Amino acid sequence: TKLGVRNPHDAHESIEGGARWLALGFRELGKKDYRLLAKWYNCGGPNLRKNPRCGDDYWSTVKNNMKEFKL
Repeated sequence: TKLGVRNPHDAHESIEGGARWLALGFRELGKKDYRLLAKWYNCGGPNLRKNPRCGDDYWSTVKNNMKEFKL
């Protein structure tokens, strides 16, 4: 596939594919806005452009995890 994941159940392939997806998001967004990047990661760029509220609930989860893990 585009992200290099042939077997989504293979942890190594999935993590690398997720990292590639994040890199695409960083390149598309051009800034370090973690809220927007988390929403972009969850919804995908085209969906987020159509609906800017897409991923709001996902960002809440990410933010809580960042606090819990002190990131």
